[in-house]
Amino acid sequence: LGAEYAGGIAGGDNHFFKWIGEAAHYEPLWRNIILALHGQINYADSYFGHKLPIFEYYRLGGERSIRGTEFNSFGPFDQRLETIGGNKSLLMNTEIIIPLAGPLKFVFFMDMGDVYGRDEEFDPRTMRKTVGAELRFFIPSFWVPIRFIWGYNLDAYEFEKQSDFQFTIGNIF
Repeated sequence: LGAEYAGGIAGGDNHFFKWIGEAAHYEPLWRNIILALHGQINYADSYFGHKLPIFEYYRLGGERSIRGTEFNSFGPFDQRLETIGGNKSLLMNTEIIIPLAGPLKFVFFMDMGDVYGRDEEFDPRTMRKTVGAELRFFIPSFWVPIRFIWGYNLDAYEFEKQSDFQFTIGNIF
C-alpha cells in the first residue's frame, strides 16, 4: 500500500493525491515450477478545484505492465485514438515460471488490465487481456533478467497490433 500527496501543506503548484495498492505472491507448483501472481490498483485525484496534472495520469501497456501491447497504449483515447491516460487503473499478471538450465527460465503469462477516466468506474469486466511466452536470462553477477517476450493481445482494437515481440532488461514485478 502506498500514497502520494502534493500541494496543500506540502506546498507546490500541483494539488493531488494518489492511492496505490499492490501485492505479489509466488507459489511452488511442482518441482521448481512456480506460479507468480501480481495485482495492482491505482487511484489519483486532485483537490481544491485544481486539475490532476497530465503527467500524473495512469497508462498501462508494454513489457512492464501488459506484455504484448505497445508502451502506454491502454487508457482512454482522444479523437485521434491516442492514449490520454486516466485517473484509475487495474492490473493483474499471472505467470508460470519454468527453470530450464542455470540462469535461463521460460515463462507463460497472462496479463490483464485497464485504465479508467474520471467519469468511469473501476470495472474488472472491462479489463483487456494478453497471453504469451517469455524467455528470461538472468545475468549472474547482478541477477537481473534479460527478457525476450512475445505476447498476443486477446482484446486488440482494430487500430492495434494483434501481437508484439519485446525485449527489455529488468523484472515486471
